Amino acid sequence: MPSDLVAVVLVALFGAASTRTMGQVVTPLWQAVLAVGISWGATWCLRHRHPDHLEMALPEGLIIAGLTWVIWTALHYLTDLAVTGVLVAVSWSLMTGTFLIVFLAGWRWLYGYVRAHDSLTPRPVARRLAEQEQGGVEHHGARRVPGE
Repeated sequence: MPSDLVAVVLVALFGAASTRTMGQVVTPLWQAVLAVGISWGATWCLRHRHPDHLEMALPEGLIIAGLTWVIWTALHYLTDLAVTGVLVAVSWSLMTGTFLIVFLAGWRWLYGYVRAHDSLTPRPVARRLAEQEQGGVEHHGARRVPGE
């Protein structure tokens, strides 16, 4: 999903900026893209029998965010642990996990809110609106005179 790619790129950029390693941002970028790609595949395999899609917040969004964090952290440990040390790697992992939850799960909750908002019209109001559209009922701003 394009929004997930944008989210992990932002997380990689924020992480590189916060650790002052913008010159080495290529490594976290490929790690992030690989991690989210594997997460999509694994989540689709786990949830493909359900009618929901990968844009749903629960459980798909949390599965993608969690798997991306685990895979990305493992890749980070494998490639950067000798350079940074354990304490810095743990700090990086916590920061990255927080950003991933905010970005990967956050857009899904906003998307869910927008979808739910479309279906929040009470049935009597929806029925009245449908009748107005079908019957060509007079404009609701026009005044009716009693006895007409």
